[in-house]
Amino acid sequence: MNLDDMKVLIIAFICIYLSTFPVYSAEDKLKESDKLLALANMYGYARYFYPNQEVKNWDWYKFLAYAQDELKECSGTEEDLKKCLTTIFSPIIPELTFEDPENRVIIAPKYPFYVWRHKGIGKVPMGDFYNSEIISCVSFNPDQPIPDSLYCFPLKTGLNVYMPIATSYKHENNPKLKDLNKKIEKYKFSLFDNSTFTVLLKKLFQKNYKPTLGFLKDEKYLTADMIVKWNLIKHFYPYFQEDSLENQWESILIDKFAEINTNYKDVKSYYLTVCNLFSYLKDSHVVIYPSIDLGGSIGTYIDTFYPDLKIGFVNDTIYIEKVPEQYKDLLSIGDVITQVNGIPIDSLVYLKSKLISSSSKQALYERLCHQGELFKCFLKDSTINITVKGTSKEKEFAVQTNRNYYYYKDNRNPDFFKELDTGIYYINTTIKGKDAGYTQFKKHLSEFQQAKGLIIDIRGYPRYDTDSILTHFSSNPIAWGDFRLPIYYYPNQQSVVYEKEDDSFLQPAKEQIPVPVSFLIDSKAISYAETIIEIIKKNRLGTLIGQPTMGTNGDLSNIYLPVFGFKMTVMKDFSGYHGKGIEPDILVVPTLNDIRNGKDLILEKTINIIKQ
Repeated sequence: MNLDDMKVLIIAFICIYLSTFPVYSAEDKLKESDKLLALANMYGYARYFYPNQEVKNWDWYKFLAYAQDELKECSGTEEDLKKCLTTIFSPIIPELTFEDPENRVIIAPKYPFYVWRHKGIGKVPMGDFYNSEIISCVSFNPDQPIPDSLYCFPLKTGLNVYMPIATSYKHENNPKLKDLNKKIEKYKFSLFDNSTFTVLLKKLFQKNYKPTLGFLKDEKYLTADMIVKWNLIKHFYPYFQEDSLENQWESILIDKFAEINTNYKDVKSYYLTVCNLFSYLKDSHVVIYPSIDLGGSIGTYIDTFYPDLKIGFVNDTIYIEKVPEQYKDLLSIGDVITQVNGIPIDSLVYLKSKLISSSSKQALYERLCHQGELFKCFLKDSTINITVKGTSKEKEFAVQTNRNYYYYKDNRNPDFFKELDTGIYYINTTIKGKDAGYTQFKKHLSEFQQAKGLIIDIRGYPRYDTDSILTHFSSNPIAWGDFRLPIYYYPNQQSVVYEKEDDSFLQPAKEQIPVPVSFLIDSKAISYAETIIEIIKKNRLGTLIGQPTMGTNGDLSNIYLPVFGFKMTVMKDFSGYHGKGIEPDILVVPTLNDIRNGKDLILEKTINIIKQ
């Protein structure tokens, strides 16, 4: 990423957030955004909550493109908008109305009835842990909507729709729906510009050629894709209210429509728009896949590149964690990064934060430093000029984006088991391989039982057998955290049913270790790592020493989409750590001097505590 590339990135952000030259006049833009917002909301209700079996496998991207064309015929008055939405959606939802009926609730519902049931959303690599299906019900469950009753849902300010979300009849052989489907199937997208033909020719004549860039061209397709992503988050992201999205989500969508309309240049600019959409989620599980699969042989991806540079952080300070071989005479561990390509580091961090979903401040810096986001670039072998300040004057050096993946390995303590001092033993749960883990732990049980104290390191991502180690520190059953699977029958996160698994406990091991035990934690802990730390805290198995964790837990899911699919948290953690992280019992924050001197302050303080 050279200076020109960085300037382009900054200009793109300025355009996104401060654009004052929209295509439409202020009056027309408001009308257009109102129409698209109403369409987006109406699509979500029809697609995910109205139980019409005949449209389950529709091409909803084509449907949304068709709907956008129909909306263009709408003059913009509210009455015209109602008529237009009725034309578009009534073949799918025959009962749809915009007038408030006198009697919305059916007193004597019929059985069986049909309703959408979403147990989470998306897919996991193995099994059907999450599933969405239209189910048939032979009796009424108070958690479910009343069949054939009309529910009121908002489309935009001042406009509501009335429709059932459970019906006593099965939809089939609807001629209006068949006619609509024919129109949708005939729709053709203009997805690529002429440069794509060059890519396809290369693919034909060059063996194993993989195109690295495609140019999405059809604005209606991009708008449809944004509507799909926006609805998935709105209805199924379990922390929607906790992340304060409820009161701003519609205005965010309107901003995204404007960006697509005014600032779109190529597929990379749309990728940044999608990244910005997800940055509003406080979910460090979020990953946006930079790939496009439009069916058949048409597919592409966006390459990303990283420099071979290892950086770390203390509070808001980013420093050099490992000095590149070619700069050993210039740099030192602990040198603080002050500028990147002439941009102050605080400004760059702010710009990058608008492209990253992070659950907390510490989680943001983890993604910037230890997951490579600070220097991620679209161009190979770009030059990044970095200014650092050591103990004296500022220095400059340059690195190249020569890697197509980011690899970070914490080599702080390479040993799984070690005696640090007489009777004080260290166990590193993040070590992989056959010489680590619970099997090796058990070989030293007699030593542990006679120890002065144990130090168990969970800084990072522990092995999946770490919970077995915990069973040796309690004579009582050990309770897990409070995780629940959301089940959705209603849109807009209303009346969500949270299914809690039967209380499961880790049974105590026969060989107990009755000595003081300290657990080292830091901000690398996410997901299963936080589950382990939560178990320790909840069951008081020992002392947590170090720094707060990321604040992202609950199982995640893959959402497969033609353009930039993603994964996000789907299971909900009710323990109250979302967006905050788990606080240690004893907070230890290393200083830059500790880092420069090669000190592991958290470990050293823990040893001193045990000795005392």
